[in-house]
Amino acid sequence: MVVGCNNVDVNATTKYGVSVGNTPGVLTETTAELAASLSLAAARRIVEADEFMRAGLYDGWLPHLFVGNLLKGQTVGVIGAGRIGSAYARMMIEWFKMTLIYYDLYQATRLEKFVTGYGKFLKSNCFLVYHDSHAFYYASKLQALVSY
Repeated sequence: MVVGCNNVDVNATTKYGVSVGNTPGVLTETTAELAASLSLAAARRIVEADEFMRAGLYDGWLPHLFVGNLLKGQTVGVIGAGRIGSAYARMMIEWFKMTLIYYDLYQATRLEKFVTGYGKFLKSNCFLVYHDSHAFYYASKLQALVSY
């Protein structure tokens, strides 16, 4: 499935009178969710652990066997903050409370407004967010979410 027409022979469709359309935005959330799931799989070493198990290499429990990395509270970098990049960034911020840095040729004002608005939401609700192994901080202290 695609939403563009770069896989269509436009000359042939024109010759035979076949209409070709484009449906931008239809798969934005779907694609962003796939990217988020790939990020989670990479961080948690899902594929590597699956291959390990299928190869019959599991010999017993080990404390750090394929633990992977925690996404919560980390920084996510997005290159290209268009529809899909912005949707992916929003998911990573909401789901994993990640800090965002992004690069785009143009300022992503909608994404920045979301980050600021989400930071205000966190401040107004004042629930505890796990920050590190030594302390808890109120969400209002997570200034990185509203610094953009």
